[in-house]
Amino acid sequence: MPRYFFHLRYGDRVVVDEEGLRLHDLVRHRVDVVGSIREILSEPGFEYQDIDGQKLEISDESGETVLVVPF
Repeated sequence: MPRYFFHLRYGDRVVVDEEGLRLHDLVRHRVDVVGSIREILSEPGFEYQDIDGQKLEISDESGETVLVVPF
């Protein structure tokens, strides 16, 4: 099962996902993707930040970006 990494980009800063998440099919597991966004945004330091203009960049194990989710 491939591993996907969920990197949060805001401005010129990136919070890198070093652990990733194993998903059989990224599209089929979109609920997990939304859950990952919620998990990232619930981490300390994000609770009072404006998230407009931020993006979740999802990459595969080779480092290639496969999906960008703006919010």
